[in-house]
Amino acid sequence: FPVTINVLRSYPHATALCHHFNNEFNYMVLEFLHAGYPVLHNCGAWSQFGYYYPENDTAAGMAQLEQSVLFHAERLESYKAHARALVWRHSIYNPDVQKAWRDLMEGK
Repeated sequence: FPVTINVLRSYPHATALCHHFNNEFNYMVLEFLHAGYPVLHNCGAWSQFGYYYPENDTAAGMAQLEQSVLFHAERLESYKAHARALVWRHSIYNPDVQKAWRDLMEGK
């Protein structure tokens, strides 16, 4: 099984901490978000999703961890809806993504 599936099965009440450095997009974040897990991350492009903290700000990260512990369960349905929107943004089925790939392949 892929790593993410093993983590989800082994730790059903986990919180994912994904710290990005020189590679803002870690698609494992999308998997955890889609599954409804609280995800602490510093991906600026996805700042409105999950529990975002800027750059290396550990105090902000701790504040987001506290928010996830205190409020994640009551925000879960909204959280999942936001996750679906983010996953769609990057989906191979999204017409905008398909157009971007066509333009790239055609040298536009």
